[in-house]
Formats: sequence, structure tokens, C-alpha cells
Amino acid sequence: MEDGKVLITGAGGFLGSLLATHLAAQHRPEKLILLDHLSPPANPVPGARYVTGDIGDAKFLESVITEDVHSIYHLAALVSSGAEANYELGLRANIDGTRAIIQRCKDVGHCPRLVFTSSVAVYGPLPASVAGEDGGKHLTDSTTPYPQSSYGTQKLICELLISDATRKGFVDGRSIRLPTIVVRPGRPNTAASSFCSSIIREPLKGEAAVCPVDPNYPLFVQSPKTVVRNLMHAMSIKSLKESGRAITLPGLTTNAKEMVEALGAAGGDTKLVKWERDPTIEKIVYSWPGFVDTPFAKSLGFHVDRSIQDIVAAYIENNKSK
Repeated sequence: MEDGKVLITGAGGFLGSLLATHLAAQHRPEKLILLDHLSPPANPVPGARYVTGDIGDAKFLESVITEDVHSIYHLAALVSSGAEANYELGLRANIDGTRAIIQRCKDVGHCPRLVFTSSVAVYGPLPASVAGEDGGKHLTDSTTPYPQSSYGTQKLICELLISDATRKGFVDGRSIRLPTIVVRPGRPNTAASSFCSSIIREPLKGEAAVCPVDPNYPLFVQSPKTVVRNLMHAMSIKSLKESGRAITLPGLTTNAKEMVEALGAAGGDTKLVKWERDPTIEKIVYSWPGFVDTPFAKSLGFHVDRSIQDIVAAYIENNKSK
């Protein structure tokens, strides 16, 4: 970041806002360019530049990605259930936006470092040779992706585009496959995994929440704080081989039952969680891995949470006054 300006796409979202806050605290906020399709938030990062527009608009990007932008965090996306329900919008938000960013970097010709938030949704049903006791959801970060959702497919396409653009010298890319982020503050979004946060967040506010999947189904998660640390770490890595441009983060395997137990241990009302299975949500969630062995990410120094109890406790501590 010391060498130029930093652009965050999707900066108005939860993860983008959190990342911006951490970057501003460590560096000069005037170096931050925070882009989103929505108006700036009510509590902006002091000193940062906010821009509103469509990342798929090539003309718009001319004023955003300039020669002094050396680092790009590309977080903007239409998430899982949204991409599944609206195929065309998913293509535009998830693929066309990424293509436009790459094209603009190519036109400028300065090869910025690009961290792209992909997802473990790029994985899908696994061959019997790697099947585990949980029904085939064990895999390693070298397992060939085979997505079974529009969102996962679109993320994998973007990974390939970024890898090829890196090979061509347009960007210095690294695609970071995120586990499900737990616990997100705010309200539920269109992600199929949104319930993972709701079943902790809502009961802590005295509100009911619904778990739409088997309470024992394995879920691969990571806390917001750890995700932000890992995104910043990904940007700091100076050199990667072309074959290592897609990195699956080391997540924590848990399930909804354990999450609700952690909620209860922290003083939350577990009776507010309703167990009502939804086949539509289950179809998407069950296409994701519940466990990934990630030796590559660990060798690069990426971070992992210790337990779901720690994640819940951290959420409560961070939201005491909210």
C-alpha cells in the first residue's frame, strides 16, 4: 500500500467496510478508493475517497483505476442464492465486472496487484477416492473444482480469467477462496449461507432465526476478523507461482448444532432458533465442502480461527455497544 493507492470494490458491503477500516487504521486513509454501486455509507472512513458506479462500465473505470492504483481488492459480487435466482445478473455482476477490471488494468499497463474474493463454492461433488465419513465432503486444496451452483461456476471462471491475466502481465493476481463468514453483523443477505450468521446474531438480539439445513451438516467457516487478516496477508505476498494463484483459506469445520450450542454457552437463547429445513437452500449448501485440507495456504502463513466458541465470543465482544 505504501507504493500507491488502494481500490476496494464492493466497499459498501460488510466485508469491504471492515477491510477499509482496518487498512485506514494501518495506513493513510487518503490512499483508499472505496467503490460500490450504492451511495457512501452513513459512517464513512474519514479521508477516504468514495466513488459510486458500475464496475462493468468501462468508461466509469477510467476515472477509478489509474496509474497510481497499485493494489485492488475485488470484493464486489452477487452472492450465492442471488446468483442462482438471477442468472443474467450473476453473470454481469460476477463475471463482466471482473473482465472490465482486467481490461482496464491491461489498458493502463501498470500491472497492479489484485486480490479477488472467490469462494469454496467452486468445489462440488467429489470422486469416491477422496470421500470421507461425512459423505465425500473432505478434500484438499489441490482437488479439481467442480462447482454445482451458478455462483461457484462464476467464481471459478473469474479465477481462470485472473490467472490468465496474470500470465499475460495485466495484473498480479491471487484468488482467495473464502469459507463461509461467521458471524456477519447487520441483517440477512441473499447468500444461501446467511443462516450461519442469523442463528447466532438474531437470538443475541432476542429475535427468532431459522436454520434451513441438517443441524449436523458440516460447515466450513471463518470469522470476519480472520478473513480481513487473510485478505491483507494475500496482498502482502510478493511472489507466487502461476499454479498457486487460487488459494483456499484454512477454515474451521463446525455445524449448526455446534454453533447453537456455542450461542447457548455465551448466554444466547437457543429456543429462538427454529429448525425448518429448506430443500432450495440445502441443495446449494450441500454442494459446498464441509472440510478442506489447506497445506498450501498454511505454508504461506494464512490464519485460521481456533474454535466456533471463540468466533461467537468475539462477535459478542465487538457488538456490545451496537
